[in-house]
Amino acid sequence: MSLALADASIALIADFLNDGVEKQYPPSLQAILHRYPSPPTALNREQLIEIAREKNGGKLAKSKALKALEGNSNAAVLRLTGLAFAEPDVEIQMRLLIGLGGVGVPTASAILTWTNPNKFAVIDRRACAALMSIVDTDINPKSVAGWISYLAIAKRVAKRLGVTPMIVDRRLYSLGDSGPKRSG
Repeated sequence: MSLALADASIALIADFLNDGVEKQYPPSLQAILHRYPSPPTALNREQLIEIAREKNGGKLAKSKALKALEGNSNAAVLRLTGLAFAEPDVEIQMRLLIGLGGVGVPTASAILTWTNPNKFAVIDRRACAALMSIVDTDINPKSVAGWISYLAIAKRVAKRLGVTPMIVDRRLYSLGDSGPKRSG
């Protein structure tokens, strides 16, 4: 099946997720969301590192990714995040963000999502595994094209459920690798 899923597939995902979809963000996530204006004009280096640390469950200490993040000047972070947040095209937004040292597609998606949760979704291998267990699709969570496809699906399901793409993403993430197996 192509990455542009048919309406029937979107309905199947929405029906499956509807049982466990929370309409509110959990308090821990609300605390993260309230730290950043939505939508922001730019992030500074400290904020970039904080989001990357949160995205990776606090596991950045002494890692190559942390060293790469710390290698970004504050001016570069302000400039590239400012350009990304001002850019209307999601592919260009993503490509600007992954131009920062230590920022891959999953972290860039977290930056966009946590600064604008009504518009974006964080891509993660666990959420992709859950999605692929519901419908026949193949999404690479580390590619820009994979994130764009994932975001399109999350937006369509969110619209159907009356929630944000981020809430759809959180539900898929919670299912993780143990998501249901599709029939057929």
